[in-house]
Amino acid sequence: MFTTYIRPAPAESVPFWFGTRLVSRDDLTAKSKELAKYIFGDGTSQFVSFNLIGGGAVSKADPESTGLNPQWRRDALLSWQFITGWAVNSTAEEVKQLQKNVTNIVQEFGKVTGLEDAAYFNEADPLEPQWKKSFFGSHYDRLLEIKQKVDPKGLFTCNRCVGSDQ
Repeated sequence: MFTTYIRPAPAESVPFWFGTRLVSRDDLTAKSKELAKYIFGDGTSQFVSFNLIGGGAVSKADPESTGLNPQWRRDALLSWQFITGWAVNSTAEEVKQLQKNVTNIVQEFGKVTGLEDAAYFNEADPLEPQWKKSFFGSHYDRLLEIKQKVDPKGLFTCNRCVGSDQ
């Protein structure tokens, strides 16, 4: 049935880059005019998307019980994403500029949102300059202590992970 109504698509990939910030219900209401300026990005982002992440059982979990930035459980209602892509034949310089544009608008947007520049680690700008604060918030120091006990030689690491700058 799928192939009857939807023709097979060629297998291909699309390079893209995105950065996010968490937004609270209070900010959506109190700062709606400021936030509205970002609905279409900054002219360099190809598109903006939103994921509803808060409310329900998520908001009932103890914010201190996870490694996520506590804003994720406390106040976040949605994740606001700025996304860009590029042609496969783009130059390295063009790609760097597009990535930088996303990083810049996410940093600017974070000043409006008021959730301590919180972002979800798995959906964040890989070049996030405030990554400890954005990804882990007040949990970072506790997570670093755990990391140093469990992995004292720093064998397990990744870009912008707890202890990756040590």
